[in-house]
Amino acid sequence: MSERAPRPHEAESHRVVSRPNTTFKPRRRGLSPTRQAQFETWLQRWGLDDHGEMLDWSDVFAAGTAAVVLDIGFGHGEATIAMAGAEPDVAIVGVEVHTPGVVNVLDAIEHTPLPNVRMVHGDVLRFLVRVPSASLSGIRI
Repeated sequence: MSERAPRPHEAESHRVVSRPNTTFKPRRRGLSPTRQAQFETWLQRWGLDDHGEMLDWSDVFAAGTAAVVLDIGFGHGEATIAMAGAEPDVAIVGVEVHTPGVVNVLDAIEHTPLPNVRMVHGDVLRFLVRVPSASLSGIRI
């Protein structure tokens, strides 16, 4: 009996393809030109990148902010906005991929105002590497 040659898919079966983990299925829809401009301006002012150096919360928030809460996947942000207004001494970092929801919270930060809130437009798994160990008072999902 002769040995058969491996098929192309069998020969490559030992390869491992590394894919980044994600916590979401992106839902993107376009914004109007006016809203897009507001989004970009507000995100520059109130946003945190999902990648970069380790954060120091005292550099991100005003002095005297003792508690920092991570709010993951807040959707349109109604609960985030309500909690931020009810607890002005708690710093909230909202992480969301849904652009209209991020814009909604950014609008509230600008117009309510809510200086105790920062936004991350991206995946929480990428952002977590920027969060110092044992630096959060809570996580809301």
